[in-house]
Amino acid sequence: MKKRPLRLDSNVISRPNFTDKKVIVSGNLVEEYTYGYPLKLNIQRKSDFRKKNSGSSRNKEYKGRSVNKARNTIRRLAQANFNGNSKFLTLTFNNENTFDISSITECDKKFRLFIKQIKKLFLEHMYIAVREFQERGAVHYHLLSNIPYIKKKELASIWGYGFVGIKKVTNVIGIGAYISKYLSKDFEDKRFKGLRTYITSLNLKRPITYYGNEANSIIGKLIEDGESPYFENKYMSNYNGEISFREYNRINFDPARKDNK
Repeated sequence: MKKRPLRLDSNVISRPNFTDKKVIVSGNLVEEYTYGYPLKLNIQRKSDFRKKNSGSSRNKEYKGRSVNKARNTIRRLAQANFNGNSKFLTLTFNNENTFDISSITECDKKFRLFIKQIKKLFLEHMYIAVREFQERGAVHYHLLSNIPYIKKKELASIWGYGFVGIKKVTNVIGIGAYISKYLSKDFEDKRFKGLRTYITSLNLKRPITYYGNEANSIIGKLIEDGESPYFENKYMSNYNGEISFREYNRINFDPARKDNK
């Protein structure tokens, strides 16, 4: 009987059990993490964490981690998919609407209809949207979108439920921070129970994470190209000791390239 050739899973190669280096590439954004104590990669699931760590202090710690994870997810998705031609949109509901403007379920239905209409006009439409409650209790949406030029009047007509705000992105490096800042306000709001405070289109490019030798190789390429971090920080972790963090912004960076340019 003919033996099958041995195939190694790429995840096995790029994800050793322990590593002191992690790099996350999100478009032009490259994040480098160096750990004082090696990072263990087969971490437990969230459900296990909550079962094994009960109590108000642990729950508060878990919520804090969840907020940071959500912020980082949005920030990285923004950096990987949007640029200086993108737009920030705000969509609100006025009091004249006949449905419950304080219901996430009802408002999401209207939001999805709006996205369908935009998709008809622009097939490649991508977005990140953060839900938020106004003081009067109404839901509204903050969007980062790659929608091309459109008159505000036309956009308001497509939306049809209230005020529309539109603003061009001016700070590409801070593009992710702008949209992610809205997360912290409502993260513990009970009205979001069981729901994410943000929603995204399915066609977004995802950040890529590298570990160990692959991570070192990517940073090596940046250094060879004369790149230096535009932000550096160090902080302590209960599990990994001192963590050094660096951010690079490299235009058209390709971590998979094999040359030195």
